[in-house]
Amino acid sequence: MMRTLPRSSPGARRSVGTRPRRALLATLLALLIAAAALLGSPGAAQASGAAPGSGASEGASPASDTPGSGPAAAPAAESLVIIGASGLTFDDIDPEATPQLAAFAEDAALANLSVRSLAAATCPASGWLTLGSGARAGAVDLPDVAAEEAEPLPPPPGPAGYPVVEPDEPEPTLAPEAKAQPTNYVRVPPRPAAACPEIRTPVAADALAAAEDSSSPDPLALTEPEAPVEDAVIPEFDRIATVNAASGYTADLGALAAQVRDSGGCTQAIGRGAGYAVAGPEGTVERWGPGGTPLEGCVLTLIDVGAVGDPGWIPQETALDGASQLARIDQRIGMYLEDIDLETTDVVIAGVGDTSSPSRLRALLAAGPSYEAGILTSSSTRQSGTAQLSDVASAALTRVAGQAAPPEAADAAWSVAPGEGSAAERLDTLRASAAEAATVHEHAQTFSVLLDVLHYLLFFALGGLLLVTLHERLGRAGSARVHRILGWVGLGLAVIPMGSFLAGLLPWARFGSPAAGLGLAVLAGSAALLAIAVAGPWRRTFAGRVAAVSVTTAVVLAVDIALGSALQFNALMGYNPIVAGRFYGLGNQGAALFIVAVFLGLAIVSRRLLARGRRGWAIALVALVGLASVATLGNPAWGAKFGGTIATLAGFLVLLALLLGIRLNLWRLALIGAVSLAAILGIAVLDYLRPPAARSHFGAFFGQILDGQLFTVIGRKLAANLNIMVINPALAVIVPLAVVAILFFLAYLARFAPTRRLTRPWAGRLPEVLADPTLHAGFLAVAVGLAVGGAITDSGIAVPATGAMMFLPLLLALCADTVPGRGRGREDGQAGEARRAAGAGPAGAGPAGAEDAGGGPAGAAGTAGLRGTSGSGSQGASGGRA
Repeated sequence: MMRTLPRSSPGARRSVGTRPRRALLATLLALLIAAAALLGSPGAAQASGAAPGSGASEGASPASDTPGSGPAAAPAAESLVIIGASGLTFDDIDPEATPQLAAFAEDAALANLSVRSLAAATCPASGWLTLGSGARAGAVDLPDVAAEEAEPLPPPPGPAGYPVVEPDEPEPTLAPEAKAQPTNYVRVPPRPAAACPEIRTPVAADALAAAEDSSSPDPLALTEPEAPVEDAVIPEFDRIATVNAASGYTADLGALAAQVRDSGGCTQAIGRGAGYAVAGPEGTVERWGPGGTPLEGCVLTLIDVGAVGDPGWIPQETALDGASQLARIDQRIGMYLEDIDLETTDVVIAGVGDTSSPSRLRALLAAGPSYEAGILTSSSTRQSGTAQLSDVASAALTRVAGQAAPPEAADAAWSVAPGEGSAAERLDTLRASAAEAATVHEHAQTFSVLLDVLHYLLFFALGGLLLVTLHERLGRAGSARVHRILGWVGLGLAVIPMGSFLAGLLPWARFGSPAAGLGLAVLAGSAALLAIAVAGPWRRTFAGRVAAVSVTTAVVLAVDIALGSALQFNALMGYNPIVAGRFYGLGNQGAALFIVAVFLGLAIVSRRLLARGRRGWAIALVALVGLASVATLGNPAWGAKFGGTIATLAGFLVLLALLLGIRLNLWRLALIGAVSLAAILGIAVLDYLRPPAARSHFGAFFGQILDGQLFTVIGRKLAANLNIMVINPALAVIVPLAVVAILFFLAYLARFAPTRRLTRPWAGRLPEVLADPTLHAGFLAVAVGLAVGGAITDSGIAVPATGAMMFLPLLLALCADTVPGRGRGREDGQAGEARRAAGAGPAGAGPAGAEDAGGGPAGAAGTAGLRGTSGSGSQGASGGRA
């Protein structure tokens, strides 16, 4: 059973009554009222529909209004033409090399395009399927139905063309671009060859039927048609539909074209990739033609003009001539633009997939009556100049008169901030942003491994200090010196994760070497946070320094969320648009750091207030900060962090309950978890009641519950959790190492009678930081928050592992204020009670037992009070219970 915090008067205990429970209920009620007020305000709805700072409010052009906002919305186009060029980036656009694209960009809305589909890098076939369905989709290799010898078809392949492998079959060799493939519902091995699935050509339906009925199919009957074909069919396309149905995503293949046909309009596809985009689950294509087919004036036309690079990723005997490819693509785009009236037709040019690995951000250009020249932003990303490939189906089609978003497509709306400098300046801005994303994407794993190694070394150092012979040689002076060194080492390690976020304040991508600039920016951000810790009046004690680091971290993260998450975006421990897991709010790793910072900072500040006899102020502070934290993370207009909000609310309720004197057991912990989940679901319901394009992750999740997709989402997140442990076991090991360090080195075992004997060889030598009841309450709040976050977020073990990277070093820094004395015998609970009765007071309960976060006499008295309790005898202050 968990130890409750004592009253400020020595030896007093607070019984569990109605007042603490009423305080908890009042806190939850205040949270729900605040959520309702935020969700019901016009400002919240507007903020959720447009990216912060995107210019979609005052001064925005009519084209920046959300579709469906009323008669004064953007001028609707009569038709839509989508031109796809796989691999196209803004680096490829040049007035001399690509004059047609450069001229189009002058009057276009521009954005970097995340093309993430089911795999880490998106094959062109998968990109076209994603564009046409409005959801992440994957392609597979299709068999050649015109083969002279019919062979039995293999089982339906896994996503991205990976065949299902039975347990007794050997797995093929790993290909470089297939290191992170999805494993949802089917076991998908690495692809044996570095090749993308070939995009098959639609053929005439009667020719396909004749070939299938013939015992010896005629290959000539299935060659690529030289003229447009009505009601064409892609052979064996149903195999692609089978795989996508089992992928865990709701990809309705061909939904974009189906929506247009249902509204009475016609669709046209030109080129192989465009055929994939408009094909339904059976592979049927209404109108298809090879490259160069004239436009027919349909409501929706999709055109595949080729690829910049190798669309198959197959190693070439000779290097591809990228300049020739670009020139050919530019010429084709110019040919089609000559036949398009931009006064009535919207034209979207997009790099619909990757032609190399690793993946990169691609180019998105949109012009026509619905757009003005400027920077385009999607409501799905809320980041200026960033959109997703899955947005195109809804965001582009809803700008056409009489058209609505496909039912199963992602809800998205585009806004445009007009102006934003000249076209050349806009291109430079987007190129720099794409370079930042590429650099972070390339080095995020390296940064993670570096932190892992540093914490492994720290753990080994702690293990060495547990050697009894070394303890005997150190003596009191040596022990004090070692703990102070550990304190500075811990403080230095603790600021590195947050330093990676503060790096976003510097223009590191403008360095000659962006990678070197990123490294220097992380060091500068870490140094700035460390300088804050040692620059103020709190610098006199390690508790004050830890409080400064914690409070600064929590405040910076909260303010960043409210201002649009600029520090989270393209951060090593934030989120990356290439990965496309999250674009705004607090990422899972950022949420882990926030949980550690806010609860540890609250615990240290509350201890100071308790030391001064201001228990009511301490409780009020925790309640207000907790409510503000939950509101910031859960506000759909800002954070919309579902799992992180639940985790923060659960930890906040634990800390508040302990300060109110409520004893916690497993049943009450389960009740806190249930209440937290219910409160967040209430916010999700309110968010769901808003228009689809204005909903955040909360409303989208509740919509998935209503649609019967709950278990599908849970299965996908579980697969993602397991995948993290497989592809990054070094990160997963951090959690058990941190647990061992806390149990042994931080003397947590000494708090319990059954395990106290295990610490006897180090009696009096181990830190006693967790003997303080208030710090222990903060420790439990952090532990509960990280545990809940690890259980319900899709990052799984990464949440407690990331939290441990900051939490354990900060605990070691706190230990430096409490120098273990010489070996003392075990002190039982009665001796501790006698000491409190004599007026010494428990640590954290009064002036003699508290450590002042800001230094001074109170801090010295607190240190003396803590030294008076041995590591073995901390039960005197805690009653032997946690």
